[in-house]
Amino acid sequence: MKILISADFEGASGAVVWRQALPEQDRGEFERIRAYWMQDINAIIEGALDANPDISFLVTEAHYQMTYIIPDLLHPRAEYISGFLKRDMHLAGLDSSFDGVVLFTHARAGGSATSVLSHTLVNTVHDLFLNGEPAGELRLNAALAGEYGVPIAMVVGDRDTCVEAIDLLGEGIVTSETKVGLDRFAARSFSPQIIRERLRSSAQAAIEALSSQKPYVVRKPFEITIEFHGPTMAAASAMVPGVRRIDPRTISFVADKFSDAYNLAQICTLLSVTRFVNDSTV
Repeated sequence: MKILISADFEGASGAVVWRQALPEQDRGEFERIRAYWMQDINAIIEGALDANPDISFLVTEAHYQMTYIIPDLLHPRAEYISGFLKRDMHLAGLDSSFDGVVLFTHARAGGSATSVLSHTLVNTVHDLFLNGEPAGELRLNAALAGEYGVPIAMVVGDRDTCVEAIDLLGEGIVTSETKVGLDRFAARSFSPQIIRERLRSSAQAAIEALSSQKPYVVRKPFEITIEFHGPTMAAASAMVPGVRRIDPRTISFVADKFSDAYNLAQICTLLSVTRFVNDSTV
């Protein structure tokens, strides 16, 4: 059995503000949460192995510069992908040979008043839609996994993230809460030890239930619409062939292959955070 773990950072034990998630803002706080994050990832791996000792794991980094895995602290049964620009970004390395994906993630931009560190891809995105329906990273990654025929095995994050997962994937999806948001920058958190115990038991349950999970499949063609915080972001994205600007702050594009739409969304959002394009005051 092969499992890919897409490891973002915002859902990690103890993370509630950006200075804990971005190393240049407060290196000490970032390193403290980084250690918790590594232990959270390992607890998922250990729980999965409790259910099936023959699993091989690929951990794909999905946070910011995507260079934060600490090899010496990662479970020895896992391989990992680090580094930023790569096709399929948060699910880099996934193909149809995998049996399931674990999404260690966060809730979408605009989805809830209490989702901790919520955003979609980057903080310049006000909202994003897939075929007219609101979509965050959870839905985008589930759809990308679905294109490869791979189901989501488990979703990890704050309570709002888990609710988003259940709404999207159904009551049968295994989720594991790491905190309960009170605001975008505040949460009631559990101790890291309790979180790791829960992650381990949830991951075991997820592997045991994996045969009942079906891939999340979206009908083509795939239309992605992105509403940015500022108009220059939309203007820059509209210079990309195939991308059209539908109002001052909003772009849209269509693809017949979801991975093409997914990767184009990544490129447009990267444009929006560049120095001469990011005109956001948010």
